[in-house]
Amino acid sequence: MFPALQVEIGQRFQQIDAYYHMAPKKPADVAQTFRGLIFVQAYAVYEYTVRTAIHQAIVEIAAKGHSFRDLKPSLLALFLDNELEAMRTAGKKRIWETRIALMRRAFSAAPITAVEAMPHDGNYYRHTQLQMTFDVLGVKRAITTRRRYRYTIDEVVDNRNEIAHGEATAAEVGRRYSYSDMRFRIAAMRKVCFRVVDLLSEHCSKPERHCR
Repeated sequence: MFPALQVEIGQRFQQIDAYYHMAPKKPADVAQTFRGLIFVQAYAVYEYTVRTAIHQAIVEIAAKGHSFRDLKPSLLALFLDNELEAMRTAGKKRIWETRIALMRRAFSAAPITAVEAMPHDGNYYRHTQLQMTFDVLGVKRAITTRRRYRYTIDEVVDNRNEIAHGEATAAEVGRRYSYSDMRFRIAAMRKVCFRVVDLLSEHCSKPERHCR
């Protein structure tokens, strides 16, 4: 699945590259709109990459046959998502019953199963959410090769949100950047996406990293 995801990411960035090279220089408002829409396209590939890669990582870790009692604490927080949600929503009459069930599950020899949870910190797909996800999965390596790329992730998310939520037009966003600026951001987001997949693929291939 990870190799297929890498192919898909490459194809989607090729489409962005083709769009970039088609961008007109005049009239100015059209050129600015083109540049602004690159943020929307780059964000779409980035969100797709993170969402798909995290789901695949969860599926692959679950497939290793680990029991709950063997997992690292951060992975327990992930794979006990159903039980933790049940405890959060339990009323006063069931709170202790739910706590006991959670503890039994955490220390059981039962094999883990894949969950639909997506770790987050409230910063929708910004670099801190990506870092939170890596922390939960136990990935120790840096989420980006360059500190500047973390700023680029947040910049892409923020500009996309401005356009998508009607806070600014694509032309207003694009006016802030030159075509060389956009070339850098496309390249940076491509590297970020491939690195996310590479790191998660490596992490999932080593079962010893998942256990205490």
